[in-house]
Amino acid sequence: MALVIVLVLLLCGGGAAGIWYVLKDNKTTPTTTSPTPKASTSTKSSSSAAPSGAASSAGVQPGDAKTVKVGECLTNQGTADVPRMVKTACAPTTFEVLKRFEGTSDKEKCNSVTGYTHNYFYKATPESFSFVLCMKLRP
Repeated sequence: MALVIVLVLLLCGGGAAGIWYVLKDNKTTPTTTSPTPKASTSTKSSSSAAPSGAASSAGVQPGDAKTVKVGECLTNQGTADVPRMVKTACAPTTFEVLKRFEGTSDKEKCNSVTGYTHNYFYKATPESFSFVLCMKLRP
């Protein structure tokens, strides 16, 4: 009888732990189409001295870029390959957000934004969690 009780408790506890593990990820970060979230900063033209390139790294999170609004500024405290965009006061060499596109990771949308020099995107699944920032490097 004791063995049956122990088995029932283990199965219930293991099932509850499994359900918690699956659900906790959905609450904190969206699931992605690839094994990891993808974020990228890239330049409109390759001649710019500012960071460029794409990133795909375990644990990449949108951070401050997730809540930044048009007119606010970001600085890249990461690298061109693994950007870490952080909100900051607008100043020379910061990236001013000109346009924000929600529900997409299509950085080509920035081509229609006047004055943009750089973009940042966050790709997630479902796509409704993705976004693109069209920015300009402040002189």
